[in-house]
Amino acid sequence: MTRSRSRNASARQSGDDWTILAHDLPVKPRHAVTAPIIYALIVPFVLLDLCVTIYQRLCFPAYGIPRVRRRDYLQIDRYQLQYLSGLQKVNCVYCGYVNGLIAYVAEIAGRTEAYWCPIKHAARVAATHRYYDDFIEFGDGASYDEKLDIARKQIARAQAGRSGAAQADDDVDLG
Repeated sequence: MTRSRSRNASARQSGDDWTILAHDLPVKPRHAVTAPIIYALIVPFVLLDLCVTIYQRLCFPAYGIPRVRRRDYLQIDRYQLQYLSGLQKVNCVYCGYVNGLIAYVAEIAGRTEAYWCPIKHAARVAATHRYYDDFIEFGDGASYDEKLDIARKQIARAQAGRSGAAQADDDVDLG
């Protein structure tokens, strides 16, 4: 008996886990109970994906903001790992999609904020996007108009670390 199979057997015997018979994979009851809640979120995530993609397709060209390539953020590849069970592969697809989507949305939101409201907050924020450090200082009303124009030109050129071919591809491919 393999090591993982013996762990599965002892877990079944302890009564702390349930077993998915097709894979002989132990599932903790708390995981089985919360999984429908987690997976129900796929609906708002898909709607978010759709809405944000449409938003940037329509609005970014109007402002000269380069579009975000969706496929640079959504990487769904861990399901190919042979050592994962079927359920683990489904979980990895879900996590790859959702976490990639959040990063994709954050990049679109960051570019939007850099164009429309590139002003630092008065209080320190826990996490910022890559454009935030170049924002106008909070309360700098004297040079706001001048710096806003500069900030908008910078975001129109913002493609740090991207090749010319990848930049050109931004306007064609949504993944």
